[in-house]
Amino acid sequence: MRTLILTGLLALSGSLCAQFSVNNTNDIQQIIDGFVGDGVTVVSYSFYGEDIQIGTFTYTGNQFSINDGLVISTGNVDTLVGPNNSNSAGTEATGAMTPNNNPEVAFLDPFDENGNGKYDVAFLEIDFIPETRDLAFNYVFASEEYPEFVNDIYNDGFCMLLSGPGIAGPYVDNAVNIALVPGTTTPISINNVNDGLNSEYYVDNNQNNGQNYMQFDGYTTELTASYQLPNCNDTYKIRIAIMDLGDGAYDSAVLLKANSLSSGVGTMASLEGVTTCPNEMITLSPEITVPDNVSVFYSWDNGAHLEKELTVLTGLNSETHVLTISDDCGTEQVLTAEIEIDCPITEVNIFTPNGDNVNDVFNFSNLVHYPNSHIEIFNRWGKLVYQKDNIIDGWNGKIKGSERDASAGTYFYYITAPTGESWRGFLTLMR
Repeated sequence: MRTLILTGLLALSGSLCAQFSVNNTNDIQQIIDGFVGDGVTVVSYSFYGEDIQIGTFTYTGNQFSINDGLVISTGNVDTLVGPNNSNSAGTEATGAMTPNNNPEVAFLDPFDENGNGKYDVAFLEIDFIPETRDLAFNYVFASEEYPEFVNDIYNDGFCMLLSGPGIAGPYVDNAVNIALVPGTTTPISINNVNDGLNSEYYVDNNQNNGQNYMQFDGYTTELTASYQLPNCNDTYKIRIAIMDLGDGAYDSAVLLKANSLSSGVGTMASLEGVTTCPNEMITLSPEITVPDNVSVFYSWDNGAHLEKELTVLTGLNSETHVLTISDDCGTEQVLTAEIEIDCPITEVNIFTPNGDNVNDVFNFSNLVHYPNSHIEIFNRWGKLVYQKDNIIDGWNGKIKGSERDASAGTYFYYITAPTGESWRGFLTLMR
């Protein structure tokens, strides 16, 4: 057992100097609600440890990357609060679970591989259902064991053991540990992350550095625990456990970022309609975001088409198409897209049929989209001078039934389409 040695620095009030504040709440529901983020539904939860070992925190400065979240400690969570005026801060949680007084911590035996003894164990257990196969959350591991007891028997550490359907890990309940040095299978601990090993993930908070917003002498950078789950919409369990090793004197803690326990969101899609003319080939395609490792299925118009995109030849009337998007995580969305037929014709109301191939024909844009339309043209005295069904090529200025040129002047036209639509107006023929 080490002797606690207090430094001679003036112990200022944490509320005056520290930028951390801790709420040592016993409301575990509140703590869980503050930890859970998108895509995770909590089924049940339990905390094992003393009340002083769990709480919430906020940070208002700019030196620490997590502004708020929950904290689990091997001692009193209040020890988190700076200034860093001691190199031996700690509160032994005498009622906390150890291998001697609670068999429920036996799952932590592999993390005391040298048999130095586990002390002040606390762990949070959450059963949850993920919406997707992605699981992640952010955290920081901090300890007063830094830096003096690196590579000593006081290798305080913690684990995040994930278990459930399809997971086949080496720990109790076939769990895997997801609290790892990034890019490795090495567990986070004092001996594995420090100023000499994996130092890119270590922050020295020794009081001589002047970073007095936290009491602990060292901590990791903000890390992400992540895992690709075998299934979605199954129930999984995560145990977030922390422990002193060797003795219970110096505290360690894990800080979990608020609302970071997440599985992302399921398949998200949107579908927009179009406004167009009749007899056009139109492709409808959804904008879609699909989580990794999720299969998506498409069904247009009650199974009439099973591809992502739907290509249709527009008719004379507006139409609506329904797309059902589902994935193998159980997410389903029903989207509708309207193809609106709105294709007004516009005419060139002055034409000069003089044979120079410039503006020789009186015609209408978009009339080609209304096959079998009927046109009638009247002179200024109301006499019919031209009529035709399915007019596409326009009027060349000839009187119907003869090759005589219509005289220059103002004419009136009337067009009716099979859709029931009609257009009328005046035109000027110049020679």
